[in-house]
Amino acid sequence: MELVWYDINYKQPPNNLSGKLYYVTCYCQYWDKPQTYDMRWVECLHKGCKQYMWMLDGMKCPSTWEVTHWMDRPEPAKRD
Repeated sequence: MELVWYDINYKQPPNNLSGKLYYVTCYCQYWDKPQTYDMRWVECLHKGCKQYMWMLDGMKCPSTWEVTHWMDRPEPAKRD
């Protein structure tokens, strides 16, 4: 599996995998540099409409954070 960073402006994670964990790069105006986190791409209902959002430790990603890139997590190492 090839590991590639995707720009969120050009490609979003597939919606059929709600709850899947991804590596996500976030930018915040209060930080010196972008940070990388494990986040879930989750399906939610808001006013009767399906939406997808990033969740960090079971909570919605803070509004001051801007997700800029995402990547699939690699497969676990295989035992020899």
